[in-house]
Amino acid sequence: RFNRALKEIIKIEAKLNHNRVGIVTHGNILAFFSAQFYDQAPRQLHDLIQMPDWAILDWKTKKFIKFFEGKND
Repeated sequence: RFNRALKEIIKIEAKLNHNRVGIVTHGNILAFFSAQFYDQAPRQLHDLIQMPDWAILDWKTKKFIKFFEGKND
């Protein structure tokens, strides 16, 4: 459900020529979402997330430009 909503948001924003979308959610949701694109279990990722924290995902390549807690890919 989260992925579907995010895809729809990105599609709408792309039509408006917006290049970035900010997503705010609970750590558990971010951990499960991030685990699709990062080689760690959601529980491990959840432990990395600080409060507050942020990451940058390139939606086209599905690679993190910046990961939580300053980790970079």
